[in-house]
Amino acid sequence: MKQILILTSLFCCLVLPVTAASDAELCKDPQTQTDMNICASQAYQRADKILNQLFQQIKRKYRSQDFKKLQQVQFDWLKFRDSHCKFEASFYEGGTLQPLIHGKCMETLTLERNLHFKALLDGPPY
Repeated sequence: MKQILILTSLFCCLVLPVTAASDAELCKDPQTQTDMNICASQAYQRADKILNQLFQQIKRKYRSQDFKKLQQVQFDWLKFRDSHCKFEASFYEGGTLQPLIHGKCMETLTLERNLHFKALLDGPPY
């Protein structure tokens, strides 16, 4: 049992950092469908992280009652984005292309939303 724990620790410390570095390299020119799927997912995750950062900036800028309205709008938008991308990817159900289509859709809509949030930060309210 102790040997398994030691081997697992070594794996995490030695292999996982190499995997993270090679993922960045991989996404410069993905060669397989699996690579493309992974890269699409990572691109979406980056866009989503920015979306959440922008949302927090808006929270600091807007009055409480205005931000509450935006929270509801954002909740509705997230439901739309997720269901729309699920629908788009459903045409490829069961195929290796499905995760790519889903990931690219999630990234595209999230990047568009980021632009809306940046406009909210740049423009009025007060």
